Amino acid sequence: MNSSRSRRSKTPLSFDLTLEGVPTLQRGPKRGDECLVKINKLDSKGLGVALVDALVGPQKELKSYAIRVPHTLPDEVVRVAVDKTRKGEVATSRLELVHTSEDRIVSQCPHFGLQNLEQNQGCGGCTIQSVSYATQLELKQQVVSQAFEDYPEVTPLIQPVMACESPLYYRNKMEFSFGDHLHTTFAVGLHPAGRRYDVLELQSCHLLSPWVEALLPALSSWCVEHDVKPFSHAKNGGFLRQLMMREGKNTGERLVELMTSAVPTAVFDGEEREAQFVAHQVCEQILAISKDAGFDIRTVYWTQHYAKKGERSRQIEEVVHGDGVFHETLQIGTQKTLDFAIHPRAFFQPNTRQAQHLYEEVLLAANLLKRNAHGELVASEESDKKPQLALDLYCGTGTIALCLAPFVDRVVGVELNAQAVENANKNAVHNALGNVRFFAGDVAEVLEQDDFISEVGEQGVDLVVVDPPRAGLMPQAIAHINAINAPVLVYVSCNPRSLARDLGRLQESSDYELISVQPVDMFPQTMHVENVALFKRRES
Repeated sequence: MNSSRSRRSKTPLSFDLTLEGVPTLQRGPKRGDECLVKINKLDSKGLGVALVDALVGPQKELKSYAIRVPHTLPDEVVRVAVDKTRKGEVATSRLELVHTSEDRIVSQCPHFGLQNLEQNQGCGGCTIQSVSYATQLELKQQVVSQAFEDYPEVTPLIQPVMACESPLYYRNKMEFSFGDHLHTTFAVGLHPAGRRYDVLELQSCHLLSPWVEALLPALSSWCVEHDVKPFSHAKNGGFLRQLMMREGKNTGERLVELMTSAVPTAVFDGEEREAQFVAHQVCEQILAISKDAGFDIRTVYWTQHYAKKGERSRQIEEVVHGDGVFHETLQIGTQKTLDFAIHPRAFFQPNTRQAQHLYEEVLLAANLLKRNAHGELVASEESDKKPQLALDLYCGTGTIALCLAPFVDRVVGVELNAQAVENANKNAVHNALGNVRFFAGDVAEVLEQDDFISEVGEQGVDLVVVDPPRAGLMPQAIAHINAINAPVLVYVSCNPRSLARDLGRLQESSDYELISVQPVDMFPQTMHVENVALFKRRES
């Protein structure tokens, strides 16, 4: 009597899908219900959303529900099982696709969606691989427009989403987990959506490169043959934890990081051996498999993840092969090519080639670049009026700041993560850019520090670029941006909703006017979309 079927409601919900408008249920959905729903739209995570009303409580009051269904498309009719309800939000599993959208295609990846995995759990790496790339762009355009629905005047300012030239094999970094999968005792791959402790054993992945399908299955077989144990969260034991693969799309260089538990010994060929010996055996096998498949690796790390209750977690690194970095380049317009030496945990935009276009849009918005008669990006003719000082706030490892540097007199970057600032300074030296300075600390606090005020000087700031986290700008940061009073503000956003919210705050508290919004598709096969928004001070 403990089966999921026995817990289902004795009175499944149903309603007539031919009804116009939003269907009305005779009661609210409950865990275990099975019902037909018609998908109205996709949310920002790529989940299908069916909007329904229900008569709830003794007074039969009308309440609205959003029923979310994975791997569905607008206008599709689906039979679902209700898994959880909370405050009008209903999470479900897809049981049967009754009516299929004309936009649905067969995904190229065998692991996508509900394929090859029991209990409705598919790979969590992609969310909308079941639609053509043209349709993906349309869906993302809708997401951006919906984010600004409270500001109808913004709609004409939103440009068409900039497509990614390579919607497959575009990522330069992937992190794969070791674990177990269903009836197998060893797996290396990705976590199914919502299942952080389960691992889907991958035979291929269309996000990084064919290197994945050359390495992962062969490495998995070798580990099983030699009885190397994956880490188990349930048992809090085992050795292999993660495998990070990084690849320079413009340079062809590669880096691998093998992360294990910080234990003195591990099982190999049925015996307890020193952990270093086992880790080096795995690393050597990674090198051998990759080389045989034609994928040379510049650097291999063995990193021990030390985690003990009551102590701060840390990573203990050892370079097993190579010089500890791999290189990637960015070509911005026809100007200087930037070269980046990247360590395992150094942030770099996961889509190299699209990142070049994203940063070019920043420079176009700031009028530092323009397109010539041949469509090439060249320095603006107004170079004699180029900004003397630009600020890059939330600068990370300084990528945008370094892209700005050839076009302005000076750039000052601010970033909370001190390690990222250290990396940014190294990249500035590596690229012979002496007109950049970085500050480590919270943006709102750094802007009030004497050293920062002295660096900015009395001349004023000509350009501010912000690239905040998904949560957007804090009110205090907006207040400081207003106080800086730069004539041009370029806002790079990975969350259209927080961008729309900050638009409202900027309109309320400053003279900034939104000029344009350029969506950029950085992550094909998902619903994520970046935006470059240009604000200018109104002339008094």
